[in-house]
Amino acid sequence: RLVNHAWPSMTHSEKLEIRIFLLEHLLSRYKVLPAFLRNKMAKVLVDVARVDWPHAYPEFLDNIVQLLNNKDSIALGLVMLLTASEELATPREELVTTIRRQQLRSLMLQHSSHFLSLLITLLSSTAEKQQKTVAATPPTSPNVSPCGSLISSGLHSHFITSSPQAAQATLVYSALDIETEETCCLALRTLAHLFSWIPVSSSITGATLDTIFHFVSLGHMSVHDSTDTTGELGSLAMSCVNELVLQNCVPQEFGDFLLKLFEKSLLLLRQLTNAKLPLLDDRYLEKCTEFFRAFVSSHLRRVESNPHFSVVEFLTLLLKYTLKQPHLDGYYLCLDTWIVFLDHLIAVSTDSSASSEKYKEILVSLMEAVLRKVQMHHNMEELQEIDSEAIDDDNETEWSSFLRQNLEAVGKVAELYPSEAFLLLLPRLEHYSSIYANLAQFVFDDGRGGKLLKVSNSETCQHLYMVLCDLCTMVQAIGRLSDHFTGNYFTSRLDDAQTLVAKLCVVARYSTDHCLYHLSGGPDVLIKCCADVHIYVLGTLRAYCHWLSEYYSATLLDSHYSNSQLLHFIVAIAEACEPVLTLGANEMTMVASSMLMLSLVSMVRHHALLSLAPFQQLLHKVVHNELQDLPMKVYLLILRMLSYLLILPWPSKPDARQHWEQRNAEHSKIIAAICKNYFQVTQQGSFTTNSELQTRAIPVVSQTVLVLEELVSSVMHERAKSKAIMYKSLSGTIDSTISLFTIYLDKLDMLNLLMKFFLTLFSAFQSQIGSALIERTTQSFMALLTKERLEEAVLTERSIGAQVAEKLRQYFQVVLTKHCIICTSPDVPYPSP
Repeated sequence: RLVNHAWPSMTHSEKLEIRIFLLEHLLSRYKVLPAFLRNKMAKVLVDVARVDWPHAYPEFLDNIVQLLNNKDSIALGLVMLLTASEELATPREELVTTIRRQQLRSLMLQHSSHFLSLLITLLSSTAEKQQKTVAATPPTSPNVSPCGSLISSGLHSHFITSSPQAAQATLVYSALDIETEETCCLALRTLAHLFSWIPVSSSITGATLDTIFHFVSLGHMSVHDSTDTTGELGSLAMSCVNELVLQNCVPQEFGDFLLKLFEKSLLLLRQLTNAKLPLLDDRYLEKCTEFFRAFVSSHLRRVESNPHFSVVEFLTLLLKYTLKQPHLDGYYLCLDTWIVFLDHLIAVSTDSSASSEKYKEILVSLMEAVLRKVQMHHNMEELQEIDSEAIDDDNETEWSSFLRQNLEAVGKVAELYPSEAFLLLLPRLEHYSSIYANLAQFVFDDGRGGKLLKVSNSETCQHLYMVLCDLCTMVQAIGRLSDHFTGNYFTSRLDDAQTLVAKLCVVARYSTDHCLYHLSGGPDVLIKCCADVHIYVLGTLRAYCHWLSEYYSATLLDSHYSNSQLLHFIVAIAEACEPVLTLGANEMTMVASSMLMLSLVSMVRHHALLSLAPFQQLLHKVVHNELQDLPMKVYLLILRMLSYLLILPWPSKPDARQHWEQRNAEHSKIIAAICKNYFQVTQQGSFTTNSELQTRAIPVVSQTVLVLEELVSSVMHERAKSKAIMYKSLSGTIDSTISLFTIYLDKLDMLNLLMKFFLTLFSAFQSQIGSALIERTTQSFMALLTKERLEEAVLTERSIGAQVAEKLRQYFQVVLTKHCIICTSPDVPYPSP
């Protein structure tokens, strides 16, 4: 506070006196002062320099150099240098002006090479002492572990110049004393911060990398113990390396630098894959993984074609390192590293297939290893520890996040090697689905129209649980590959896609035919798994609707493509979905079924859909109001699907063969069924005056308006013909809905719902709505929603009232800009568009 506020008003002698006192106090007592107090005092001196240096405090950096050159005060000098780097080279914006910030950075840069040299000299001398100590007294104790040479290696024409056995025979490091360790930690922390802002390309040499990687090597000799500090040294050294790589450091001798960096990364991977990773410091492992990711991202593509770099060996070790990760976070970071590399290969594979072929063996091994990792049959112990219940901020469970990230890697590899992916996935799918096909032996009628699952043997229960979990996983993996069978790959991969879709249809039909969506009585975990299989297979078939749509287009253009095979898939899907849409079924399965049927109708648009029995049965149920008791989400999806079935045009059919008249009539029946209860309650003779009747009608009115708004919204971007059918079906309800404003004017939640409906209506049907209706509706709104009433609504219940006011503004904007209808009222000011 003294420096930030009163310092400019103090005399030169007063400032000098304070600086001398602080420096002398630090020099005399810094070894006994608590670390936080020592750091605070050092920061005060740096704060002074931020204001006065260099003109009124010219000796500031000289003092730091003197501290660093004195072995008794090195630690204090490092604290001062680190603080200066943080507060002068990279000061917070609120502390200094832009001009002063630039001046401080420029001044610090002038001295940066000197400070860098001091730090490297300090660290290299410590490393040499360790190495010399070992050379003088070869280790005999079993408590000392050998490690590979990181210091003696120079710049060579090949990345490895001696055998790993020879390297391990010579390099064992003696333990550092506590004071030296603390000094090295400070030096590495300072070096990492210097690297964050110094232009390092002109300062980094092979010797610098040797010194830093010496301390990196200490990390894999550490143990996961609170008393061990070699892990901290290793992680701090890795921070230095990461700063170099993240800055995309390009020294003058770039080829030698890359050679050295690759050599170090390869050797580090060897050491890590031979170490027991769970025993190493978590921070160290994280820093190493960050380094590998940064190296792959920034430099690996630069060395691919160099014969001196064994990139395949690097990737082989990286795969081993990935699979040995003791924690999921580290494993995910490794997967992300692979995805970075795969994205690079995918980008260049269009120009040349040589690169992807070069890495085929290791990448297919990666895909196979990842698939094994996500299967209960191969990795049950780890998978059972992953939570599948709690939902995180991204609306994912730990299990769904785990599976998504693994399958993303599988999908990337499959993009390069689709045939290999198919050969890995299909046998597993067939194996698990064949066991699933025998599940009916454990399913019995419960006498009430439901099904009981009876599995008494615990081993059988465990086996079925593993099979069902792995079947879910394989189905999702196949879903991830759906886009690999469309577009340019449609023809060449048609047979594989047909095989997969046929198998998925079999599993879906089996689940529905045996009512596995409506089980009870058995172990809860198996009931949930049966439902999950059904849900995921329906979801995966939905992903293949893009392929089905392309298949339909191909049958229209080329008779060689089988329309009967396509119809077989469509019928199988429809028959697997429709029976599920009944009361008592698992809600998530109903959602999956209705979404699949919606995708089938909206994307494939086959003209035969309307005549299929499952769709006709759903039409009959909707028209006779047999589905209104389903969950609202499911009911809305069914209505939207049937609406699309009737109003969307069929591809390649001329207008005369679209059967618009028949479809129009069927669509009107759906809207009439939706509004049946609505008209019954609102058209009673006493409805407009009976407040009790109006209150009782709110649930029916709310649901009807909500459903109609959803259907109107669904055609917002469709063709004029589709909109015309929808508008004609709705025309009978519009006037009666307008009259509800008078009745529910004092109920803001109803008012908000009605305003949302009309805003959507007028936005969707701009060319269908006539000016008479627009003027009548607008005049009604302006007469009812006066300025005073709106103010009262907003003040009384701010959240809903504000929503009503906003929707009214949007409504006026749509009407005035799209239809040019000018309406005036003494109570409501004319709104600008």
